Order: sequence, then C-alpha cells, then structure tokens
Amino acid sequence: MSPPVVTHGMCLKIINDRNMKGGMGSETNPLKFMDQDYDFLQDYCLKTRQRFVDEFFPPDPRSIGEGLLDPDVMARVEWKRPTVLYPNVAEFIVETVSRFDYAQGNVGNCWFLASVGALTFQTKLLHKVIPDGQSFNHNYTGLFHFRFWRFGKWYDVVIDDKLPTYNGKLIFVRSKTYNEFWPALLEKAYAKVCGSYADMHTGRVSEALLDFTGGVHMHYELKTAPTDLWEIMLRAYQSEAIMGCETPPGNENRLPNGIVLGHAYTVTKVYQVMSGRDPVQLVRLFIPWGDSEWNGDWSDKSPLWNTVNDEDRKQLLVHENREFWMSMKDFLKTFDNMDICCTSPDFLEEQSACHWTSKHHHGSWVTGSTAGGCMNHPDTFCKNPQFWLRISELDKACEQGQKNVLVSLIQKPDKRHRRHAAHHGIGFCVFAMRSEGKFGSSFFSTRKPVVTSGHFQDARQVMKFFRLEPGEYLIVPSTYYPNKSGEFILSILCKNEIHIHSDTMRKWMKDQKLKLCFDNILIRKSFWLGFLAAKYRKIQVDFKMPPPAVPYGMCLKVVNDRNSKGGMGSETNPLRFMDQDYNFLQDYCLKTRQRFVDEFFPPDPRSIGEGLLDPDVMARVEWKRPMVLYPNAAEFVVETVSRFDYAQGNVGNCWFLASVGALTFQTKLLQKVVPDGQSFSHNYTGLFHFRLFTHCSANVNLQFWRFGKWYDVVIDDKLPTYNGKLIFVRSKTYNEFWPALLEKAYAKVCGSYADMHSGRVSEALLDFTGGVHMHYELKTAPADLWEIMYRAYQSEVLMGCETPPGNENRLPNGIVLGHAYTITKVYQVMSGSNPVHLVRLFNPWGDSEWNGDWSDKSPLWNTVNDEDYKQLLVRENGEFWMSMKDFVRTFDNMDICCICPDFLEEQSACHWTSKYHHGSWVTGSTAGGCMNHPDTFCKNPQFWLRISELDKACEQGQKNVLVSLIQTPDKRHRRRAAHHGIGFYVFAMRSEGKFGSSFFSTRKPVVTSGDFQDARQVMKFFRLEPGEYLIVPSTFHPNKSGEFILCILCKNEIHIQSNTLKMWMKDQKLEHNIFDNILISDPKSEHRGLHLNEDILNLMFVRYAGASEHISLEGFICLVMRLNCMARIFQRLCENGKITLDESEWIGLTMYS
Repeated sequence: MSPPVVTHGMCLKIINDRNMKGGMGSETNPLKFMDQDYDFLQDYCLKTRQRFVDEFFPPDPRSIGEGLLDPDVMARVEWKRPTVLYPNVAEFIVETVSRFDYAQGNVGNCWFLASVGALTFQTKLLHKVIPDGQSFNHNYTGLFHFRFWRFGKWYDVVIDDKLPTYNGKLIFVRSKTYNEFWPALLEKAYAKVCGSYADMHTGRVSEALLDFTGGVHMHYELKTAPTDLWEIMLRAYQSEAIMGCETPPGNENRLPNGIVLGHAYTVTKVYQVMSGRDPVQLVRLFIPWGDSEWNGDWSDKSPLWNTVNDEDRKQLLVHENREFWMSMKDFLKTFDNMDICCTSPDFLEEQSACHWTSKHHHGSWVTGSTAGGCMNHPDTFCKNPQFWLRISELDKACEQGQKNVLVSLIQKPDKRHRRHAAHHGIGFCVFAMRSEGKFGSSFFSTRKPVVTSGHFQDARQVMKFFRLEPGEYLIVPSTYYPNKSGEFILSILCKNEIHIHSDTMRKWMKDQKLKLCFDNILIRKSFWLGFLAAKYRKIQVDFKMPPPAVPYGMCLKVVNDRNSKGGMGSETNPLRFMDQDYNFLQDYCLKTRQRFVDEFFPPDPRSIGEGLLDPDVMARVEWKRPMVLYPNAAEFVVETVSRFDYAQGNVGNCWFLASVGALTFQTKLLQKVVPDGQSFSHNYTGLFHFRLFTHCSANVNLQFWRFGKWYDVVIDDKLPTYNGKLIFVRSKTYNEFWPALLEKAYAKVCGSYADMHSGRVSEALLDFTGGVHMHYELKTAPADLWEIMYRAYQSEVLMGCETPPGNENRLPNGIVLGHAYTITKVYQVMSGSNPVHLVRLFNPWGDSEWNGDWSDKSPLWNTVNDEDYKQLLVRENGEFWMSMKDFVRTFDNMDICCICPDFLEEQSACHWTSKYHHGSWVTGSTAGGCMNHPDTFCKNPQFWLRISELDKACEQGQKNVLVSLIQTPDKRHRRRAAHHGIGFYVFAMRSEGKFGSSFFSTRKPVVTSGDFQDARQVMKFFRLEPGEYLIVPSTFHPNKSGEFILCILCKNEIHIQSNTLKMWMKDQKLEHNIFDNILISDPKSEHRGLHLNEDILNLMFVRYAGASEHISLEGFICLVMRLNCMARIFQRLCENGKITLDESEWIGLTMYS
C-alpha cells in the first residue's frame, strides 16, 4: 500500500504520462510486451544466424499450463516449428485470411475463435492485429509478432513459432489447410498474453473483441434488447465493427435445433430479404468448431429459401460450412447476449452528421484511501475516485437521439495469469451537481444517483447507455466492497461536447491557480505576458522523451540507487513487500475497528496453490484465525522460540523448517526475521509481519532477504484448516502460532504453499541472514571442515545439511533420504583418552533419528565423563549426535550462511571484506553465454578486480577469495521460476576497459566456478595473488535474460568496478580534461549554455533548498526544467540580448517568478 502522504509511483506516472503524450501505446506505436523488441530480436537472429526461442513463453509445460492436458499426453508433447512439420511448404497465410481457415483444438477457447472469425471481416483491424510481411521464407528466423490492446494500451507481442504437437499433430487450433499457420501462431501470441494456453480456457467473447479493437464495447442482453437492435446491428456491420454472441449457459450440450449451449458464435452478416412480399430481417452466424448448425427457419435446408429471389438465394446460401442464417426473431429467442466492439459508435445514429466524442481516464482504488465500496457503505463511499463531467448543449443534428452517453468501466487484472485474476464486483453511479471539488458523505447521503450501472458485476468491464441533459454531473466508479484495491479505466462517450476532470486533477488545477496566479492575473495584465505564457506552455508540451541512447529504466535506477544509499532495503529499513505498509495498515485497522484480510495472499485456494491437496480436501478447507480456533488462549509465542516447537505439515518443506530450526539458535537473526511486540492481545488486528533478506502479530509482519534487499512481509492470521486442525506446520503446543504464521509469510513470498514444496536448505538460510552462503559437497570436503563448522557454531551462523536424493525413504540407520536437517551443535568429547569430533543434528519431522554410533542409545556415551553425558544427551526428541566421520559418509552436502565469514580463520586479526554488484544478462546485448560460445562470450558483464597486498596476519591462509553469483527468479511463483545454468570465470589482466573476443580467445581463466548449474546460486573459494583480475559472470547458453548479484569477499583490500562504471569514469575524466584545457581558456565559453552569476545561484539555492540546505532530486529536476524553459523563452523574445518591460509586465513577471 502507498504511504499516507507521498504519492506512490509519481516518477513512474510522469514517465507513463509523457510516453502516452508521445504516442507510446497507440496503434501506430505499440508498447513492447515483456520488453521484447521485434525489430531488435529479428536483426539479432539474422546476424547470429539462429532461430528465435522465446524465454518468456518457453516451449515447455509451463506455457501449456496446468490441468489442460492429461499427464501422459503432456509428457509426450513435442514443440515443433512449422518448417519442421512441413519442410519447404509451410506458409503463414495461404491466399487470404478467412473465418473458414481454422478448427478449434484441445482448449475451450471458442470465445477467442469466435472473435477471430469476426476479425477476418475487417481488413484494417486485421492488419493491426496481424502485421504484414511475416512468412517462413524471406528473413525467416522463427520469430513472429502480433498486436493486442490491453487495459488502455496497444502491445506488440513477440513469439517463437514452436508449436505444441502430439503424435505429429497440432494440439490446439489448426488450419484446415495443412500447411497454413496464422491461426496457430495468433492463438499462441494471445496465450502468451493470457499467461498460458490453459489460461484461455473459458471466457467471454467480448474480452477478445475488445483486445482486437481497443475501442468501444457495447453489450446487449437479448431478453431486454432495444426494439431497434437489428437496425443497430445492420449499421454496425456496414461500419468497422466486429460482433459476437453467446448462447445461454450449459455444458456445451447440443439442443434439438442444433445450437450448442454455453458456446460463442460470430455474427458475420446482417441482411434483409423479401420472403414473397414480406421483409424478413436475418442474421448470419458462424460456429468456430464442430459441425452443428441451426436447423430451424432460414437454416441451410429450410424451404423458406424458396420464397426469396434467385439472386439472394445464390448470394446468401452456402451449405454445410459451419455458417447459417436465422431470423432476428429466432436470434433473440435462442441466444443470450451479444457484443459489438468498434473504434467509434457513430453507427448508432442513422444520420451521419451526429458524431460521438470520447474521454478516457485511468484511476485506481487503493485500500484505506480511495477504495470506498458501493453506496451500501455510506461512511466510505465518498472516498472513491470522483469524476466531474460537464455536458454542453446538444447539437441540433443529434437532438432526436434518446440516449447520448455511454459510460464504460474496465478493471485491470490483478494477476499475470488470466485464470488466476480475480475480478471485483464493479459499477458506477452518476449524480447531478452544481459545485466543484471533492464531495463528502453529506453530499451522497442527501442525493440519489440519476443513473447507475445496475447490479455490480464480477467482470472485466461494465457499461451502460443512457441519456443526460446538458449540465454538470459527478461520476463515481467503485467496487462493491470497500478496501478492494485495483486499477481501472473510465471511458465516457457522448454525442455532446464534454469536459471531464478527476477530483485530484481539479484540486491540482486549483492549487496551481492559487500558487502561480498566472491565468487570472498575468494574461489579463498584458498581451505580451499572454504570449509569454503561450510560449512557456508550448515549450512544456514540446518536452520530449530522452533519446534512445539513455539506458532503459534509468529513472528507476536513479531512484533505486538513491533508496539504497538512504538505507532502503537494509535490515533496519526494509522495503515493503508488495507495497504493504505494516504500520499504516495496523493504524487503519485500529481506527476502523476491523480485522485485516490480505488481498495479496487471500484466504482461498489460490494461496494454497494447485496440486498440493486433493480436490475433496481443498473443497472443505476453512481459513480460521487462531482467535477463532482457541478463543482467549491463542499465543504468538509461548515462553520462548525453540526448534522443538513445531512439526511439519502437509507440504514437503523440510528444507524451510530445517532452516527455521537453525534460526532459533541465533537471537539477533531471529529478532530480525520475527520482530518483537506481536501478539493476539494488545492492539490485535489480525495483522502480522515478518522480514526476509523478507516481519509477525495477529496483525503479523515478517522480514526476509530477497535478492539483495530485506523485505517486510505483511500477512493476515487466517490459517488453512481441515476438520478444525491446521493443514500445514503446527506447533506442538496447541495454542502457539508463530511457526504457522512464519510459514504463511514465507509461502506468500514464494507465491503459495504449493510453491514451498521441495527446495534446498541453502535457500531459506540465505533468506534469513542476507549474508554469505558457503556450500560444501561432503564427498570432497576439506580436511578441516569440522574445525570450520566448530568456529561457525561459535559465531552468528546458520547451518543445515541434506541427505542424498531419495523419495523420503527411511534407511536402516534411521536417516531419511532426500531430506533436510539442521546442524544444531558442533562439539568434541573425550571417549576414554581419545578425542572424538561430534555433530548434533535435528530432524524437522521429529520422529526419526540416527541409530548408529553416538546415537541416543549408543553405548559409546558410557565412555565420556558424567558432565558431558548429562549436558549433551537428550533422548527421543528428533535431535541426535553422530561422529564427523559418519556425518561425512551419511550426508550429501551442507550449507553455512552467515553475516561475515571471519570464522574461517583461527586468528581473529584477519577480517574479510565484501563487495556486491547487481547486474543483468540481456538477450541480444549482454547475454553472451559461456566460453563454449567464443563469438558472444565477450558480451557478458565484466567486472574489474584489484587485490591489494595480503595483510601479514592473513598470509598463512591458503584461500583468500570467495565469489558468489546469485540469479534472480524470473517468476512471481517460486516453483514456476526457471533457473539458467550459471557460472563465472576469473582472468588475470593488466589493462582496463571492455575486453573483446580476442582477449578471451588467447587467455585461459585462472579460476572457474566449475560446471554450470541450473541453481539459484553458485559459489567458490579460491586463492588469488595480489594483482588485477577480470570476473565474467555468464549463463551457459547465450541470450538467456536475467538479473544477478555478484558478491566478492576477500581477506585482502579489494577494489571492484563493472565495465560500464569504468567506461563512464573514463568518459567523465576525458570530458573533465577537455573542459579544463579548452573551454575555460575560451572567451566564448560564456555562450556555451547558461551563464549565471553568484547572486542568481544563491537565490536558486534558497528557493529550492529552503531550510533543509539540500536540494532534493525532485527539486533539482524542477529547477533545471524551469531554468531551461525560462532561458528558451528569453532567447525567443529578446532583441540584442535584452527584453523591455513596462510596469505591469514587470510586476506580473516578478510575482510569477
């Protein structure tokens, strides 16, 4: 949630508004979907002679989606290019595009295909959606693109041409001409926009119609259709409009008349014939799949065709082609609803002189701020966005029309995947009014709306036609329930001239008038100042987007860097996960006396995730608060937090629970992750928080580290239960809930509980510490590993380990395969006269322990002294001891996570220093792949490293460098994130700059990370002598986009810079030298830019810095823009470097300044 005062995302809003003014997102200049540039990728593929593979919609099961195909079919799916299916004969389009080209496949998307059928009738729209010049011949690279309208903007969507096949045949839509592929590729592009093919299953025909036109959508319920609907349809058919309709709900049952229930059809023609002497209004419809046509009056075999003239019969009647005619009367009886989408609704009027005008406004409902709910909530309804509308006098040519206004409200989906998006119930009210400003509850309590949108609908869009007389009105869009966040577009179309402003815009305009007094004073005082104002405004409008040379996202980078320097994302000042502010939400819930419900991790099946629970169990899940489960007895923590508090539930997240067990030993780290002061008593609101490198109470918050930053994670305390018991992790003390709430917060970060199923213990360890991760394969462990573990145990460190892979099978020695354990202690005992190195481990399951040497019942404990015996041995608690020798034999790997690795050295005088760099691999730019690709390897990010002389206290250490490379997940949901194979190389070097392929072709790396791993992180210890080195992180394959953190720790003093930073420093140095040597000595330098004396500089500082004595970034931007505009005005208006002002002009100008 945005903070209470500062406007959230203002920088993004400025960029977005400026882009829109520059035409970005329009039909002719669409935005790049997922930031993929078709022209750039096409050129890159041509130059590198490779076929494009889309990493954002990869040819694997993720793009098909869950639940659409049987598992055995999914396992045999092959993704093939058309040129592989039909070599040398594959065509994008054979002859022309037609509605008869395609047949539906194995996904229930008749709603989409019906819209495609309508699209084929409108050539202009078709060329918008399917750009010309695409084929499998000239410049073929396996890359295609299509265009769709999404929430107010047009997007260019790039795909590869790999299509899913089964037994050599296309699974989804296919052309009836065997070698034609435009239908399959169009469907794939739309599936990418929706999230997957499965996300296209079921929908409304209006959705795709709107995405193909980006215009006006009109919906008609046929039971209450206007009497002139056929005439409206006829005029729509004759204009650039596309139409579709739907039958009443039903499980695709076929009626005796041939019509299929629950199905979408295309309206392909509207025509009137003379049946004898009687005019008959007909409608022609097309069914996208199957062979079932209408068999009633005016069907293909109807005798009524014998009553029309030969010309009409030959022209209109075509048998057995999935297209049929029916009378308008039967159409209204048989179908449920219909939709018309068009670029302009001028066809609604018979006379061409009457034209509709439109206005569009983007807005948002924000929980606790502008999400007031419908009029059933009078105390909060007034908080909704308000739009002031003035309708001018009706044009004489339009006076006869009964309805003159169309209002449409579209809400933005809240999820990337279409089927996961939850629509709020939305609607709007229109009030007559006379004054301006923001209206409070008293206004709405005394007035009834003149128009409403009707019943609130859980739909993408609601719309309504109605009539408004000339005057002033207030439009209030809202969700049905308050505190439902979302974005929307409000569109108003009118036959009159209209003026519309949002309440925030009107308030801003008033503030500007008061602040500047520009329009009211200066323009009246002087024609010259009016001219000045016009010029000033023109310069503002002419302000353009920075040229392409400016790196993409630079504004965001500046803000992000400034935030990081200001401590945002640190342990003490974590970022807000999903922008939810714990303190703000807590205060809001206390003031409104309500229990918090988290809309971003809602108490419903989406938060549990697919495939984790049986459907019958899922259907009976109840989400309950601890205060409901155990009234008056629920506790966040009972006494203290301990590894023995909890037992694993119905999700395979032992890796997470093993890390929690390690966390309980480190009080400082524990208090970072689980903040103090949370309970079910004092100030309880059902809200908790936790922190992870993301913070907890019934209002719970958690803090965890995620990809270089700490996050404060807010959750509600509703927990999933079945038959009154917690389904997932639960405390062994019946009324204690910190384990369940911590698990829920981590599940939110992962995406769902299902996304926590299976993982590596290192992942959660790192998220709890935000520090250094060290991984050891025990088969190749260093000889002094026990000593390292012992020193780690004595410092602020978390340790975990894993057994060899296996389906959680229990070995005879009690160890479970494929399982994660916590290392809870490292200790040496004297067995008789012999020292023995021991390791204590904890099993999160709690009921299966090691039964070998040094286990709870081992006779070897009789050989140690009584003090050690009493102190170390506790039986049957899920914790056990084993010797280091057995530990290395039995376990597969172990991980250590810590803030600082100083414990690696025995002497305390030797300290490690660390440096972190964020970077990215960008397809076609900096994603060069490994050294197997010599032509592109040099394109990878390069980091220059200088290691100073080794400190004398550290000279004995064999290894002095640790390099860690972490890649960021590419998906919101953890289990859907695909890791690239990553690694790094270290080269010895002497010069600086960006190194090309010739450098790498003649040198071998002095260190590599080893085999590339499809893992979140790779790391390696090694030794480097003092000198200069080049570190090159890369993916295994080229053109794999992603972000990463490169972390370098060293016992020496180190200096590190990325190649881009070093090149920038060189450029700055070069510019500085040029300035010093040339410009300063040039007497004309005063004319290069703006020459400001010291007095003006002091005034500027006072004006924009004020009492703070610092000019903020925003203030500096305002200063430079104002200065630049005023200088340009002066240059345009001056004569011989001077401007002459009279008294009134002077007063006006000084007041303005």
